This record gives sequence, C-alpha cells and structure tokens, in this order.
Amino acid sequence: MVAAGLVSSVLAAAQAFFAAVLLADLIAPANAQGSVLLPALGFGSVALARAAIAFKLEDVGFRIGAKARRRLRSDALGRLLAAGPDLLREKHSAELTAVVVDRIESLDGYFSRWLPAAMLALLVPSMLALLVLAIDPTAALVLAGAAALVPLAMALSGIGAGRAAARQFVAMTRLQTRFLDRMRGIATIVSFGRIDDEAVALG
Repeated sequence: MVAAGLVSSVLAAAQAFFAAVLLADLIAPANAQGSVLLPALGFGSVALARAAIAFKLEDVGFRIGAKARRRLRSDALGRLLAAGPDLLREKHSAELTAVVVDRIESLDGYFSRWLPAAMLALLVPSMLALLVLAIDPTAALVLAGAAALVPLAMALSGIGAGRAAARQFVAMTRLQTRFLDRMRGIATIVSFGRIDDEAVALG
C-alpha cells in the first residue's frame, strides 16, 4: 500500500505539472511552446491512472484490515477461553463482548488507513521536496519546512481522536452492560411494572 501511495503521489506531481503547463498555454498563448493537446492528454491520462490506483488501494486496505481483525479476534477469543469462567468475576460479559466485537472492529481504520497514511506523510513530502529541489531550491526548502509540521499535526489529531474514541467506548460499554443486565432481569421488571421506567433510564 505504501508503494502504491508513493506512485500515486508521483502521479499527482505529474498531474500538477500538466495542469500548470496547460494553464500557462491557455493564459498566455503567445508564449506557448506547442499545442495544448499534449498537456491536456497527459493530465487526463494521469487522472485516470490515479483513480485506478485509488480504487485498488481501497480494496487492498479493506482486505488488510479484515485480515488483521480476524487475527486479533481469534487471539482475543482464545485468551478469553483460556481464562475460563473466573474472568467473569472481574469483568462483565458485556464489557468482554465489546472488546471482542466493537473495539477490534474499530481498528479497521487503523490498519487500512492510518498506518499507511502515517508512513506516506513522512515519505511523500520528502520525495516531493527532492523533486522540487532539482528545479527550485528555495521552494524545496519551503516544502521541507511545511513537511516537518505534518507529523506534528497528525500526532495532535491522533491524540484528540484517541481520547474521543476512549470516551465513546466507555459509554458504549456502560450502555451494553446496563442493557444486558436488564434483559436478564426482564421477568422481574415486567412483574413489578417498571418497563417504562427502565426505558426512560436507558434513554
């Protein structure tokens, strides 16, 4: 996925080049070196190639995420079975279910998107800065300085997203625990006529 992302970034640079040449020819036709057909065809061809790579990346990312989740879920279930019934004395069954299902399922974006994006965020700006360095060293320095801020921005956004996800997981675990307890005691709740009260409490 990282290699395909690098290729897509190179194609993006080529697409920007064709777009710049095309705009320059359209804005100042007197200074045009030739027909605008060649840069237009180049721009369209690169756009199609990037679209094909993006589609393939989505498919590969989904497969990688699904494989990682299957492996993690099998490992988690194996550990739960090895722990035996004693584990239920420390953890509620709803919390354990949330770990095996919800928490592992939420890792899909981590494996299929975040890890490749984190590597590309470091490699792509460096690669583009080297490409620009051959043409304009000053612009390459500006790009290098901007690229240094990318990991910092990713870290800050990742910390915020992690805290929000942790809060959401705690809330979902509490809701699942409460709901499962009420389902187990549904006969008692019905006997005492507290269905409406429990529905309001769950809400």
